[in-house]
Amino acid sequence: MNFNFLLEELLLELSGKEIYQKYYSKIPYETFLDIVLADPKTNIDGTGELLSLGKYAKMLLSFYLKGTLRDEDLVKAEEYLGYVYLHNVALDINKLRSLGDLYKVVQKYIISDTLNFNEILKALIINEDYKLLHEGKDWDFYQPLTEKGSAYLGFSTEWCTTWGQYCLNKKYQERDNHFERHHTQGPLFIMMNKINPMDKYQFHFETNQFMDLKDKRLNFVEFWGGKDEIKNYFFPSLVRETNEEEIKSEVQRISILPDEDGMIILRKSIGIIDNGLVEAILNGDDDKLEDLIDGENRDGAVYINRGRLIIQVDELEGDADGVNNTIDQYRMEGNNGWEWVHSDLENGRYYDQEDYASDLENVFKKYYEDNKNVLREELGVTTYDQFKTDFFDNYTEDENLKDYFIDDVTDLSHASYESENDKEADSMEKYLSFGSGSDELNFSIVFLVQFLIKRNIRGIGEQFDWTLRDMTDSYISHYSLTTEIEEPIYNYEMTLPKYGDDNYITKRTDEYFTKLIDNPDSNTRCIELRKQLNYTMKTLFKGSDRFENDHAKVIIRSTHIDCEKGTVKIDFVNKDNSEVFYNRDVKVENLPRYVTNYELDLKESKKMKLVITEDQLKNLKKSVNKEHEVDERSRSFAFTRKKRLFSKPERMSNPLRYKFIDRLEEENEKINERKILNFFDLVSKRIIWITEPHTNGERVEPNWEHDTNVITLWNIEHPEPGQEWVRQAIHFPKNGSVKWWNDIGQFDLSEDKYNQIIRSIELYKKQNEKDKDLKFINCRNCRRRFTQTTHKGKKSLSICPTCGTHNK
Repeated sequence: MNFNFLLEELLLELSGKEIYQKYYSKIPYETFLDIVLADPKTNIDGTGELLSLGKYAKMLLSFYLKGTLRDEDLVKAEEYLGYVYLHNVALDINKLRSLGDLYKVVQKYIISDTLNFNEILKALIINEDYKLLHEGKDWDFYQPLTEKGSAYLGFSTEWCTTWGQYCLNKKYQERDNHFERHHTQGPLFIMMNKINPMDKYQFHFETNQFMDLKDKRLNFVEFWGGKDEIKNYFFPSLVRETNEEEIKSEVQRISILPDEDGMIILRKSIGIIDNGLVEAILNGDDDKLEDLIDGENRDGAVYINRGRLIIQVDELEGDADGVNNTIDQYRMEGNNGWEWVHSDLENGRYYDQEDYASDLENVFKKYYEDNKNVLREELGVTTYDQFKTDFFDNYTEDENLKDYFIDDVTDLSHASYESENDKEADSMEKYLSFGSGSDELNFSIVFLVQFLIKRNIRGIGEQFDWTLRDMTDSYISHYSLTTEIEEPIYNYEMTLPKYGDDNYITKRTDEYFTKLIDNPDSNTRCIELRKQLNYTMKTLFKGSDRFENDHAKVIIRSTHIDCEKGTVKIDFVNKDNSEVFYNRDVKVENLPRYVTNYELDLKESKKMKLVITEDQLKNLKKSVNKEHEVDERSRSFAFTRKKRLFSKPERMSNPLRYKFIDRLEEENEKINERKILNFFDLVSKRIIWITEPHTNGERVEPNWEHDTNVITLWNIEHPEPGQEWVRQAIHFPKNGSVKWWNDIGQFDLSEDKYNQIIRSIELYKKQNEKDKDLKFINCRNCRRRFTQTTHKGKKSLSICPTCGTHNK
């Protein structure tokens, strides 16, 4: 049959009846009619008369004639062609031989549109794309073997192992898939509820990642309820006899179990052991534990509760105090992730304009790609390079756009930051946690028993070789628990916003260029001004933003050009006549006069004219630029947050938008008298506590959002008569107000409270002074070298952190 000729006839709009009679008369007409009607675009009138055939009706007829299409397949044929028309899929009918070939073309659209799990499995090859590990009563377990298998089995999740070319979520298709980096380390396990496929979890033991549907780290304290089928799959020794290899594998995974279940596995892995302390712990013998665990710092009972050994103490000592503070810091940052990420971006990564411009260019370039026709017609821009040359610098210099971009990055990234902080805290608490009043040592029996056996510790107290503090410090060292956070979390996933998504930077970019397009004169002038400024900086400033000689000094504060005014901001000092101004708008065309004519009349803006000495100018700059002098770590902890200028009521309601350097004049007197305090750092180090409001030791309702108590370390160490209640008040933190105190509240502190904080800082430094004369000791057992330090006036015991030998 000549299909080219048939196509010609169809283009001449032969009626369906004529086509049938001329080319398909061998097929019964009713069958012919059923086949062509499977193409949704076939037209038929109210009387049943066939008017015209759909675009792919002849393809279905060819399938029928080849024997690859049966009557019962027509329903599926109509469904598949429905997806073809819906998604404008281009079919090469010469390469399709059957309905199965057509299904392969539209399969991904069927899956993405319906998310039918049966369709998803049909698209994968078992034992090639995935393994079915377990088919149980309530749960099925899968192991993906390929990137496609991982993406398809993880449909409707936020997992990074579902991203990339096979992702069924369009917004993640341009991201890199992380399946291979996990798969090469160890198997991924996907557990899916048989009744509800949207109830699913992903485990990867090698990287300690155990995620829910939203890619949130699982809380195993709450997770295991009603999931015995999952627990018994990974820990079969809980329900049956297992061999030695299975037990070893379970011990490697034991950290995700409730501690009481971990004890069962631990008993089986240990067998019989001659250690009274270990036996008392595993058997829950509280009376024997009272005899074997003692010490000066004990203040209460010793007992077993849900797989944890609880030792009540009067206060935390040594490294335990540091671990407790570290966990609190991670939890605090995990609960306030948006603010921390925003500060880290604003004052860290994007403090460098080059990094900001590099990340923002993706938005700028996508805007050009989506609007190139408009830009060609309205601005005469014909290539991206030309667009970037003429507009990118001004675009990146727009402070409003920068603020919105940082907000978008923060919105997309803070959940990962919070998760990483919680992950760090969780990873520590599985070994050691503390009571709500920091008056308990709460050990995981699973890890404690392994440690006691390794160190051969048979009792704890003054009458034994190990004091409670010695044992705790060595336990912390053995499991490498962090006692002090030296740097904030940096390894969170930073996600950049994309132009075209429903975000701030898309809306503001559209507004930015719409304003330019609606004002063509401004556009042309901007380009000319940019060229003029570039030429001036190249020739007179020698490629720099500064010019200085014996007569004058000029600093270009920003290369952002106000196109409407034709100005940039500069600092100027005339050394001949002491004419000075700071941060002044001057016309680009007049800029050369400031470096060539030192006797010029400063008429750029007489209202802004300041007459001060050069020394005064330096002092002013020193105050304003204080944020540039802090180190990177200080910037990461929000010491230098930039905020816009608002009225006082606006600042009170929205302090995050309040720009500190813009209130310089307002707070000048206070700045000169006081230091600017970093409340985040003070709270994290427990130099101060921001707590719920108290009156005479009783909690009271706040009068406004940031109504709080500021309790200092000096209060705690030197409570005034009747103020002993502050020790209890610090257990009611109000971390959400730390930022308000950092940005606004500290300027309203009374002199007494301010001086208390200064004294508390000095007290903290004194309490944490390290012994300058560290003593180095060679262990007599393992020969490793370690240090003996002095902490709070007490020398640490000479216990080797490697082998645990007490070097007397």
